[in-house]
Amino acid sequence: MKIIVIMRTAIFLTLIAFPQHSSGQGNDRNEYQPAAPEAERLDFCIEKINQKLIHRGMKVSDLDRILDSQCSQILPKKQNELEADSIKFSDSPLAWRLVFYFDRAGLVQGYYLTNMDSKHITSDVPLETSVKDVARKYCSAKSDIERLRVSIDALNRRVIPMWTAVSDMKLMFGPSTEHRHLRYGEDFASIHFSKRSDTWRLSYFARRGCVAGYYLTNMDCKPWSEASGASE
Repeated sequence: MKIIVIMRTAIFLTLIAFPQHSSGQGNDRNEYQPAAPEAERLDFCIEKINQKLIHRGMKVSDLDRILDSQCSQILPKKQNELEADSIKFSDSPLAWRLVFYFDRAGLVQGYYLTNMDSKHITSDVPLETSVKDVARKYCSAKSDIERLRVSIDALNRRVIPMWTAVSDMKLMFGPSTEHRHLRYGEDFASIHFSKRSDTWRLSYFARRGCVAGYYLTNMDCKPWSEASGASE
């Protein structure tokens, strides 16, 4: 079990260029609309996560029904392996996507949302002004959902491109509420949007003071932390 976080890190960085599933044809079994704009599909996914219809331990086949995908067709071959897959919400290389891990039994063991692309390493906006704007909006937010929306807006506007300085992350969102040193000179940090155990949070990996990857999740990370063997 101590390899889980290392495996998760490797899978996360690999999934930047992972061949992702786009949603298939719509059906009457759920409300998901594959032809809807990306923002609407992202909102739908967040809503289902908040309703706990998408959660750890669910069947991948149920996830397929909710998001009209076909991810349950490939399961890990070995007992202790986790398979990684993702569902894109548009065809853009910078599309938001739900990334998840599942085991040989076809049960989801982890998930997160990200729109990170390793080829997009510069911001689309003036950073100094935008960092202050994000910080102002984040401080004004009254709930974890509002803080989640501020984070999504910042990520959509590319205020947080690849290799963003960790110092800018702290200016926007404050100090991290969780931090661990991983192997190979990598750090892991999370910014929790409230004190609830199931709160949404922005997590990121950092190398040499710069963000090397990020994602959003509300999944309780305690089982991952306990199994990681990482130093606090």
